[in-house]
Amino acid sequence: MVQTTGTECRQTWACPAGTQPYYYDYSSVPIDYPPGEYAQCYPPPRNNWYLPDGITQIQAVSCESPI
Repeated sequence: MVQTTGTECRQTWACPAGTQPYYYDYSSVPIDYPPGEYAQCYPPPRNNWYLPDGITQIQAVSCESPI
């Protein structure tokens, strides 16, 4: 679900039982998602998705079985 919070937007999710969230940056290797099950976006020129830290840009989030 995507929600707006002022000038930012936030996408939240819930992974199915037995899976956990991973994110992908510019590589094809899944990386453990940090605490906080949401991604942030900002208005242009930063109109991309970021981790909850607001700095690390991500390309995708997926729910997968633990590696």
